[in-house]
Amino acid sequence: MLGQKPQAFLHGPDTDPNTEQYISKSIEVGQHCKTEVLNYSQSGDPYWVLADITPVVNDEGKVEKVISIQTNITEQKKFEQQLADTNRHLMEVAYISSHRLRRPVASLLGVVALIDRVNMANPENKQLIEFIEKLTNEMDVMLHELADKCNQIYLYSQPADVENEN
Repeated sequence: MLGQKPQAFLHGPDTDPNTEQYISKSIEVGQHCKTEVLNYSQSGDPYWVLADITPVVNDEGKVEKVISIQTNITEQKKFEQQLADTNRHLMEVAYISSHRLRRPVASLLGVVALIDRVNMANPENKQLIEFIEKLTNEMDVMLHELADKCNQIYLYSQPADVENEN
């Protein structure tokens, strides 16, 4: 590693090339930069760092050294991903609740209003009851989807050690 730039052995296949370019360009022009970057350990395991990089320039403006303080933020990034996944599941739950489930409920209310309560033997009542059964089955499917999404949200919200016990 002697004589190599850190990015030559720290960066890997999923390191963002734009981030690499930003760091290199900042160092090249002697500007401080602070960014999140995906690095790799010697064993090839990825880890996230917050890199705070300050080039040290001489009187002529030439970069002589680089001071780099790197803070491991892998756990923070995992937590951010967990929040994003949970948010996505919550948005799906909200959509099912507010849009998809609302249609059969509104239809049920309309169909119930059409039932001939005075003459229960009216042949149209049979069709209406069959439609009510169809709508109820649709709602049951949606409620199962909601339950599945809620279970996914619950699993995402559990600490890793609790999740591994299940």
